Amino acid sequence: MNVFLEERRTRLSVAVLFVEGVGSSEKVVKEGVESKIEGAPKVPLQHSMGYWLFQDIQPGMQKIIWSSSTYQDGSQTVNVDTLPRLRPIVKITLTKRSN
Repeated sequence: MNVFLEERRTRLSVAVLFVEGVGSSEKVVKEGVESKIEGAPKVPLQHSMGYWLFQDIQPGMQKIIWSSSTYQDGSQTVNVDTLPRLRPIVKITLTKRSN
């Protein structure tokens, strides 16, 4: 009998944190936002602390896209190569939709 063991490694490429407000009034937005990286094959993981964890993203410029019924939809381009390897965090400040 042949047994094959396969080892898979993933690498955290980008951790996106959505926030509302600025300074001391800043709060993490944990619900009500959907996020993706344009062209990324994997769905991001959502950490309980509010981070969207994107793994194994291609190097270079990547476009983060988000949508929400509470906040304005938007996008932001980041260079994955210039993010710190140990803490590749991108903080994005959201703006509430006007009624």
